Amino acid sequence: MIQKLSAAIDVTIGTEQGHPMSPELFKVYIHELSIRLEQIEELNVPILNGIKVSHLLWADDLVLLALDAFSLQTLLNCLHDYAEKWELSVNIEKISVMVFNTSSRTLKCSYGFKLGSLDIIPVKRYCYLGIQFSLNGSFKQAIDELRKKALRSFFSMRRIINTKALSTSTMLKLIDSLVKPVATYACPVWLSSTNIVKAILSKKEEVSLPKSAAKDPLETTHLKILKWILY
Repeated sequence: MIQKLSAAIDVTIGTEQGHPMSPELFKVYIHELSIRLEQIEELNVPILNGIKVSHLLWADDLVLLALDAFSLQTLLNCLHDYAEKWELSVNIEKISVMVFNTSSRTLKCSYGFKLGSLDIIPVKRYCYLGIQFSLNGSFKQAIDELRKKALRSFFSMRRIINTKALSTSTMLKLIDSLVKPVATYACPVWLSSTNIVKAILSKKEEVSLPKSAAKDPLETTHLKILKWILY
């Protein structure tokens, strides 16, 4: 291999890939956006414990929340103006609109939203921070995805570990360390929608906790894993 240096490349916008200043500069830029979104008046947005929640922001993952079309478009306009001012790029292919409703259908009011001159496509499901959100507010799809990921983690572990050479207690510790965190990811969000929790909170005498547990997808997956370990 011939050791040579390429011509110098001037970085005129942003930072190099992996540059230590990148996350610090991004926090400086994105902080003002959050303030601007909070300062917009006369918006119809969700209220949690007396606090208006117009958006959720985790690193560069932003969710805009509104209870009517005008408020949502106003938030989108604020995002667009801010991105234009500071030359921030927004990937329109990763932006979607969800109008939650009990019918699980894409309503007509889901269409017509824009980020600048670009149309935003409505969707029936959207993955935010690793959790699947559905139009009807159900976490059934999210739980099923976690169940599949947990099974993949278990089988990956079995491929690289001789399970027959390990004791049952050691295997259970491995399950708790490598599989359980995958299956219970973000459980404070979806746990209340599971059959087991609903059965525990139910005051109806005919509701059976063991039967509810037997129908729970994560619990049945847990039982299968235990059987594979023991037999």
